[in-house]
Order: sequence, then structure tokens, then C-alpha cells
Amino acid sequence: MINTDDVRWFYRRLNHSDFGLTELVVIDSAAKSIVATGFFDNEGDFVKACEEYSGRYNIYAGRNPRPKWFPKVCENYLDTKQRQRARDEDIQYITAISLDIDPIRPKDTSSTDSQHMRAIDFAMKIQKNTGGWVDDSGNGSYLWIPFETPVKLDEKNRQEVKEKCRLWQAKLARMFQPERYGLRIDGCFDLSRIKKVIGTQAMKGDVHRMASFVLTDENTSDKVRYSILSMQIQTTPAQTGAYYSHNGIKVTSRLPEKFLNLLRNDKAIQSLWLAPNDKDDTSAHDWMLGCELVKSGITDTKDLARILMMNPFGKYQRDRRYDYVLSTVKNLLSSG
Repeated sequence: MINTDDVRWFYRRLNHSDFGLTELVVIDSAAKSIVATGFFDNEGDFVKACEEYSGRYNIYAGRNPRPKWFPKVCENYLDTKQRQRARDEDIQYITAISLDIDPIRPKDTSSTDSQHMRAIDFAMKIQKNTGGWVDDSGNGSYLWIPFETPVKLDEKNRQEVKEKCRLWQAKLARMFQPERYGLRIDGCFDLSRIKKVIGTQAMKGDVHRMASFVLTDENTSDKVRYSILSMQIQTTPAQTGAYYSHNGIKVTSRLPEKFLNLLRNDKAIQSLWLAPNDKDDTSAHDWMLGCELVKSGITDTKDLARILMMNPFGKYQRDRRYDYVLSTVKNLLSSG
């Protein structure tokens, strides 16, 4: 099932054409694997690619444009072999920010009808404060806020802008307290974030609803953009100048000293910190890194959790769910 009119509208709302390409990602949620990826600058080809996979897998698009020079393969079609992906360091423009509002429920299950509607109502409540578009993601909701003036990123400001996006999201979570409604706001401050394509079917769990537009807002004022860029980043002496490079590896002094020593000398851990696994499976990557850490003598729960939260190619850099991290750490320690 697919609503091609909504897919076209979604593609136009992304507004990537002047700034780069649109990344399309097809994910098999049941198998937790990427089926295909592609980079598009043609609306017709984008819609055609969505038609091919909607109703079988979840289909996502990058919220922000990818550089026009980025793809070595799969331009304007989906590739099932290379499955090239963009990462935060590749993003050169922020054209929108978004919130992903999901009901708290067992992993890999569909939301109930009441949970689903509660997430949409909650997004509309925030929208009154921020503006933007409210979307039905199929199980929860999105609040999508486009920028009239995209934020230009470079090596000097990328991490700072990302941190300001995180602080803005955290501020909204404190203001509106989603947990009171049985909801959570998932981490959406990462620059390479992907979002479900509106007009395609949500395939997680056993209830497959269509992702659709709920409340459209043609106002693209930069109120939220200004609010994000005005956020003040609080630093402590331990955090000031925390990031440094070791053999091309970006690390931070907030990581445990024992781990930093391993990173300098242990080739297996160094390799895991430098690159994703072959299938780009973030959960498997966290598990592999965790096993190596435990084997190397890092068994403190807080230390393991902190390392996994900062794993560049792990799951928790995006999710920021500390309860999930602790569950993984518990399983790692019990298995070892």
C-alpha cells in the first residue's frame, strides 16, 4: 500500500534540491537489517523506489540533505548490495529539525489505537508552541519543523550545533513531560537522522498503519532555528576541550581512562571504534564492542554504559535511552 500523492508532498517538503541529495533507506524491522539504500535528486524516481518497497518494509528518508558528491553508487535508484549510508560528519546543511514521539511499549510491537492517538494529540500540543507539521508515523507521531534559512555546517561548528539540537529537544521534554502520557521523545538531534516517508506503510509489529500528514503548517519562520542556535552549552572544566584525536580516532576525556588506554593499544577495540560492522547493525556493533571490553577487564556497569552511549557506530548515540544501555550492560556481564 502507498499514497503516492503524500510521498510526492513529503519529498517536496524535504526541500533538499538546492542543498544536496535525499537519502532513502529501506529497513526490514523484523530482521533488523537494511535492505536497500539510495540517493535521489529526482522526484519521480524517489516515488517509484517507494512504490517498490512500501507494504513490505519500512521506508525512511534522511531529514537533512546529503552532499551531492557523496554517493559513489546508487544515485536515483535503490541499491541492495553496497547499501551506502551517510553519517553525521557528512551533513553540510540542516534544513529541518524534528521530534519522534512514540508510545512506551514492548520493543518491536505495534502501538495500540489509543497509544497511537495519544502520540498524535501530544505532537499537536507541542505544535501550538513551536509551529511545524504534525505527521502520523504509523505507530506514533512526528513533529517536523522546516527551516526557512538552512544552517550551514562545517568542521568548526558541527558538534556544537548538534549539541544545541540535543539541548533544545531536552528542554521541550522537560516542558511537556511526555512520560506523563506514557510517551517518550526519541533522540532526534543527530544530523543524519532518517524519518519514515509519509505515504508509505509502517511495518513494525502486527498492525500496519499508513504514515500520513495530520496537521500542515505552511509557515517556515525561523523561530525554532533561532531558539536552537541560541541555546547555551554548559561546560565543566573536565569537559572543556574534551575532544581530541588519537591516530585519527576522535575521543573524549569523559570516557574512562582505562578505556582510553585500551583504545591506544588494543587493535580489536580500536577497529570497532573506527568503523561499523559489515551489515551496519548498530545493536550488533554495541554487543561486539561490549564483549571486547568485558574480556579486557572493563566490568564496571557505569563505565560500560558510558562507553556504549558514546560508541560512534552504536545504537545509543542516537537513541540516548539509558535504560536500554543498562539492559545491554547487564546482559553482557551475565554472559561473560
